[in-house]
Amino acid sequence: MTFTIYLDESSSQTLYLCAGWAARPKHWPRIEDDWRKTLEAKPALRYFKLNDALGLKGAFEGWDEESRDAKLKALIRVLPHDGTVFGVGCYISRDTFDKERSKIRCKIFRDPYYFCVATTMVLSASSETQIVGAESLDFVLDHSREAERMQRLFYDSIKLK
Repeated sequence: MTFTIYLDESSSQTLYLCAGWAARPKHWPRIEDDWRKTLEAKPALRYFKLNDALGLKGAFEGWDEESRDAKLKALIRVLPHDGTVFGVGCYISRDTFDKERSKIRCKIFRDPYYFCVATTMVLSASSETQIVGAESLDFVLDHSREAERMQRLFYDSIKLK
């Protein structure tokens, strides 16, 4: 059984993180359709990033907190709450990571976003935390510059045998 996992990386003044939602592929078409309809409902959004919503920036620039909160609640209602979709993620304190970065031997892991995305992927597939029944995992990153850079890092660092 395959699971598709949509991931987004972000940061704040106190942490770096990667988080997302996982479900079997058969559940995503309805969720994606409802998500798109909710984004398009007035006031409309072209895309959603939680960091933009929390900071009232990017797609949320010019919004007030009440409108933002209403849109967030509508988007939350799109996600099934019956166990078919569940969250995955990883975060690390910015202070801790920045202090320890120079000690990390593998250069690619000195990138905090790569560290969080890779850790989320490994934890999703590892024997201790494996998604039960998963034969394969498909990870989907957003279309941001950071995600595109992340994809290049992954492709450059992973050797297929």
